[in-house]
Amino acid sequence: MQPQYGYPGQPMPGYGYGQPMPGQPMPGYGQPMPGQPMPGYGQPMPGQPMPGYGQPMPGQPMPGYGAPVGAPMGAPMGAPMGAPVGAPMVSPMMGGFNPVSDAQRLREAMRGLGTRDSVLIDIIGHRTREQRLMIVAEYRRTICRDLLKDIESETSGNYRSILLKLLKPRDECLAELLHEAMKGAGTNDGVLIDILTQFPYELQAVAATYARKYGKSLESAIKSETSGDYEKILITLLNTPRPPPNCIDPTRAMTDAETFYRAGEGRLGTDERTYMTIVASNCREQLLLIDQNYRRTHSKGMEHAIKSETSGHFRDTMLACITPPDMYFASRVKEAVDGAGTNDLTLVEIFTANERPHLEMIARAYQSRYGKSMAKRVSDDVSGDYKKILMALL
Repeated sequence: MQPQYGYPGQPMPGYGYGQPMPGQPMPGYGQPMPGQPMPGYGQPMPGQPMPGYGQPMPGQPMPGYGAPVGAPMGAPMGAPMGAPVGAPMVSPMMGGFNPVSDAQRLREAMRGLGTRDSVLIDIIGHRTREQRLMIVAEYRRTICRDLLKDIESETSGNYRSILLKLLKPRDECLAELLHEAMKGAGTNDGVLIDILTQFPYELQAVAATYARKYGKSLESAIKSETSGDYEKILITLLNTPRPPPNCIDPTRAMTDAETFYRAGEGRLGTDERTYMTIVASNCREQLLLIDQNYRRTHSKGMEHAIKSETSGHFRDTMLACITPPDMYFASRVKEAVDGAGTNDLTLVEIFTANERPHLEMIARAYQSRYGKSMAKRVSDDVSGDYKKILMALL
């Protein structure tokens, strides 16, 4: 069995690729092929000490992107996170974490007139998703109340939205984000692209949750909000099973690199269907290898081909599929806070869909790419309890 991302003792690939596959001498994403001098994605510029994107924080057994934190060891990617509400717990105390105590503190913070938001932020902002689900269960068991309903009645705005999403299983969180991105007038295409491209191993669970929660299929919802090649690639990503991480085939990578070239730069016009099939049917490590073969044969990589051959949201989706997640989300944070106003739904999505180790890596990528602190940049753009919970999550 292939080890899952974050398996103790494994030199897992993680964000930004960069780590070789077990037993493989292949370099990280964008590493030059033998004899090629060009630097790749996430490689430090000459003289820069900055580590490659995707390196785990020191001492962190960080799970790979899309691998649910808290999934049983050896569970398939996309397995439900944490224990379901009402599930029995092995012990009320886990490494200093006490869900019974946390549940009682939360109730006291919301009892009577006013709410002690500092307590909500301290507890919810500093627990893993699995621990939060245990708190929800204990709140119902020991206090006989619904924690989410209590928080909903005591808070408001983006602050409330973040707290509630953090207290739900991630498949429900992602389904809710997709619904919010598509409801009402207009569509937040960035959120659609984020979730459909960056959480491939959870899409089946997300689609099932979406249908149960909103009474319509996720596919039909997407089709009603999108069109053309953009619609087609989102539906392809939703319905195409992704091979497990580390499932690489060097021979097929060479073939797919040439096929990708002939579908775009090597012909008049673009075969968009072939582009979609290749990016949707390969795991990130295989796409890394395809890109390396493409660079070796045609000097410029898949990113250049996509930018020159496609446009609009279709191009954005294609690029998201081949960009290391930490780099991708760092750029999305920048988009959310730059310019006039703040794209709050994007910030809420990024901070609730990603777990703490992922957010730390996104922050490192942001610092390396833009030379600024992501925490400071975000804090300068928001305020109040909304700001406090975002900073707590970082």
